[in-house]
Amino acid sequence: MELGNKMGLFFIVCPIGTEEVIVDELEIKAPFVSVIEREKGGVLIEALINDFLSVSRYLKTPTKILLRIHQSRCRDLPKLYNKLKKISWKSYLLKESAEFLATAHKSRLFHTDKIIDTAQKSLRDFFLANQIKSSVKAQFKGEPDQKVHLRFHHDDLTVSLETHHSPLYFRNTDRYRGLAPLRETYAAICLLKLAQINLAKKLHDPMCGSATILIEALHFNTPVDKMSFESWPFYEDPKREVPAQTFFTEISGSDLNREIISKLKNVEAKAIDIFDLTFNEDTLYFFNAPYGKKIKFEEDLFEAL
Repeated sequence: MELGNKMGLFFIVCPIGTEEVIVDELEIKAPFVSVIEREKGGVLIEALINDFLSVSRYLKTPTKILLRIHQSRCRDLPKLYNKLKKISWKSYLLKESAEFLATAHKSRLFHTDKIIDTAQKSLRDFFLANQIKSSVKAQFKGEPDQKVHLRFHHDDLTVSLETHHSPLYFRNTDRYRGLAPLRETYAAICLLKLAQINLAKKLHDPMCGSATILIEALHFNTPVDKMSFESWPFYEDPKREVPAQTFFTEISGSDLNREIISKLKNVEAKAIDIFDLTFNEDTLYFFNAPYGKKIKFEEDLFEAL
C-alpha cells in the first residue's frame, strides 16, 4: 500500500479556545476523519493521508496542519540522530535539506539549537546514501525548504511535516490589505460560530475596512491555492468532493472611508457611515471595530446603533 493511501495522524493547530470550532468545520467538510483528541491549541485526528490532505485545502479555521511521521521515546542526541536517520526522508522531501523547528518541554533534551544541529547532521548523512535524482533537485531548487517540526514532551519525540510553507491565514489572495486587518482564520472562526447560532441569511459588515470578513464569508467553500504537500513525492490527489455549506445568501459591507472602499475588489461594499445605516432584523451585522484609538460617543454605542 502506498504511503498516501495509509491512515495517518494529523495535528491541526488553532488559536487556544477554538478547538471545538475546528471540529465543527471538520464535520462539515471532512466527515470521514476520526477526532482522536482535543488539546489546548489543537485537535488530533486520524484519516487516510491523501484524502485528508486533499480536503485540507478547503479548511479555513486552522492556523497550521501537521502530518505526524514518527513518534518514539528519545532522551539523548545520539539516539535522536539514529532515529531521524532511519526515517525514509525520500518519501517526504523533494530536496536534500529541510527547515527543522524544535520545541522541548520537561525533557532531558531541552537545548533546541543542539536538537536542530543533530537533526541537520542526520538528514545530511541520510542523503549521502540516498540521493534524490538530479532532475528532481533541479525542478525544486528554488522552492522553500520543507518545514519539519521536532517536539519533545516528557522525553517523547514527535516528528511532523507542515503541510504549507506559511501559516494558513495567508490565503494567497490578490487583494487590498489595510492597516492591521483582522486575521483571516479569526474571521472564519467567528463566521462559523455566528452562522450556527444566528438564523439570519444576510450578512453585513458596517466597518468592513479591507473586507476580510466579507471575503472569508464569500470564499468559505473555496480551496486555498498551492499547498506545499501537493509536491510531496507520495501525494496523489484523490479529488475528494467537499460538501458545500452556504450560510448567507447575501453578503455586503460598508465603511466610512471612501478611499478604502474604492480599492476593494469582488465584494459588494459602499461608503456609508455606520450611523447612517438602516438596520434590518433579517441581517446579521458583524464587524471588527477599529482599535488603537479612543473612540468617544455622546451616548451609549449600542443604543445609538
